[in-house]
Amino acid sequence: MKAYIFSLAPVTQQNHENEMQFPYNIRFLMSFWNLLNFRNSGSQSVAAQADLARGAYLADALGHCAECHSPRNLTMGVDSSKYLGGGAVDGWTAFNLSSSKSSGLGGWTTDELAQYLKTGNVPGKAQAAGPMAEVVENSTSHLSDEDLHALATFIKAVPGQASDGPDRFSFAGHPTDITDYRADAGRHAGEGEQLFIAACATCHMLSGSGVKDGAYPSLFHNSVTGAANADNLVMAVLHGVERRGSINDASMPAFEDEFDDNQVASLVNYVKDTFGNPQGKVNAEDVHRLRVNLVAPSPVDSLMKVGGGIAAAVAIIIAFAAFLWFRRARTGRPRSHYNALRIPFPGWPSAGEGGARAAVRAIGGHRAAKVHARPLPQNKARN
Repeated sequence: MKAYIFSLAPVTQQNHENEMQFPYNIRFLMSFWNLLNFRNSGSQSVAAQADLARGAYLADALGHCAECHSPRNLTMGVDSSKYLGGGAVDGWTAFNLSSSKSSGLGGWTTDELAQYLKTGNVPGKAQAAGPMAEVVENSTSHLSDEDLHALATFIKAVPGQASDGPDRFSFAGHPTDITDYRADAGRHAGEGEQLFIAACATCHMLSGSGVKDGAYPSLFHNSVTGAANADNLVMAVLHGVERRGSINDASMPAFEDEFDDNQVASLVNYVKDTFGNPQGKVNAEDVHRLRVNLVAPSPVDSLMKVGGGIAAAVAIIIAFAAFLWFRRARTGRPRSHYNALRIPFPGWPSAGEGGARAAVRAIGGHRAAKVHARPLPQNKARN
């Protein structure tokens, strides 16, 4: 990698000025963030097996899987205690990759996971879309079979994160029977069903079964329709799917400009009810949030909004404290006060040994070392 970068022709380009607001433009503060969020423990402790070690290197050092598929902590660092337990990226849910049976990949085989990374498509399980489609198209589809197997072996070994409910791939749904639909002539179809028939059934079939080669996937036994939340389904309807794979391509048109928020909500709720997990219903407000990418603010966002004022207040307090310290250090008042209150300092002579007078001389001369005064003669002590 270094050899390739150094082979590129040099380009004269001035660095951009740091435009971040105070105090976030102070680079050394990152050392505290690093202290909180980085551990020099290497990749996961898997050196005992070659496949696991290679897979850990691919997942952590090269692929950075945890950056999307792990939740964030208060400082927006990766929460290592929930490694690969699921996250969010630009409105898309990055699903749990741990070995959890319900919300993770506990029901997948190693070969199925390797196939998904190679092609982005495992019929009856999942199809890559959004940012994950980009990962498959531009990255994992170009890995060797050995690396794909090593990466899948490592991911399958990640301990499961606690979760409840059935797995995302088990929902068989209750699709509309084509004979019953024709007999009824669609007279009782709601808005969601009408939109599905008009926009989706041509590819996904009225039954939601898709086609056998997976080019148009089944809507039941599907990780997106079976998820507890509908974010990825909404995003697929709004933005479509484009994925170039090593075996086949996938393309779904975007309906962002065709349907309004209420129509998207009706369509998504129909698909969830009919083919997948009926939980996670959405409304027009939910769709609008995802349409304009109104990501819920994290705790650190709130801190950043008030961070400048807090930092300024702290700076003023520190400056005032420093001023008082230097002022007292110059006048020597704190030390003379100690003497006046007769609070002994460790190592100083006692008052009976002429220590008080020696202490006064030590303060006047700004001496920092311990004072070792000899007792004065009795007639001089009385003076």
